[in-house]
Amino acid sequence: MLGDVLFVQESLIDNLYYLRTIQEFCMNIQLSFLENEQEYKTKAEGIRLHAEELRREVLKYANGGINAFALESEILVTKYTLTCEELTEKLFPIDIDTDITKQEAKLQPGVIENPSAELMETLSNINQQAYQITNDLIGLCQDIRLQQSQNELFSYSYPSLFDYMIEEARLFEKNLERLIQKDNIDPLFAIDYEYWFHVAMKKEAMFVRGLVDPIHEDVHEIADAFVEEFQTIINEYRTINITPDTEQVLVEKSMDLVNRFRQFLSTLIERLLDKQLYFIIEPIFLDNMYTEANYFYYVLKTVQSEQEKRNC
Repeated sequence: MLGDVLFVQESLIDNLYYLRTIQEFCMNIQLSFLENEQEYKTKAEGIRLHAEELRREVLKYANGGINAFALESEILVTKYTLTCEELTEKLFPIDIDTDITKQEAKLQPGVIENPSAELMETLSNINQQAYQITNDLIGLCQDIRLQQSQNELFSYSYPSLFDYMIEEARLFEKNLERLIQKDNIDPLFAIDYEYWFHVAMKKEAMFVRGLVDPIHEDVHEIADAFVEEFQTIINEYRTINITPDTEQVLVEKSMDLVNRFRQFLSTLIERLLDKQLYFIIEPIFLDNMYTEANYFYYVLKTVQSEQEKRNC
């Protein structure tokens, strides 16, 4: 059973992280269609604005309610987020509420030791609303993906990008289901969660190859190498006999790989902002991938900490 303190902290962190992700996915959907597909653009905008509204609500309770390690890990807002948002607004016909990012950057760490019944109920309602928003996004992406497969719809985004969005949204749903039921993170949940994050990281490396100007062969080569490394560790997760010892080894390997990958993404963003690279996608999407790598690393560090506690 998940205690009240952890329920509050995890609800705040997960909603702020994932609702931003949903917003940025919806921005990509809005920007990937021609004007004759206004219906899909309007649906994506509706989901985005609903997620934005709920993020504002979560922020009311976040100051002093999120641990320092989470804030320092750049899983809510990165050092690039605001600049990428501003550049996205400059290059694309979309308005982004950058005030939310500015507020997140100013959050002070802390733990709400004795959550009130009112706060518990409020966060429970937020989790339920987030679940519905996530379900709406999955439905939209599935519809788009089906129409693409039948040559009934054109989008500037790859079908595999919509598959990626669906998988990401399902990760959020799994975590929300756990929070709604107030379940702790058990080892089996953690292993499954890690596996799907590795799948997401592999796809991010694949997207880098397909979204950067092909002239940048160095980026392609490094991205190719990461695709292979993530596939190798995915195979290990599929086949290894999970024991406390093998789980610890997997987490250590994962941390090394994900840390190197997030450094790679950081370098790409810096080169983009320095006008050295060109991507055929909105800048905020690159920051979204970097944020996810940070989040996965944060998850792995948390799992490692729990492993060390069990071994004491």
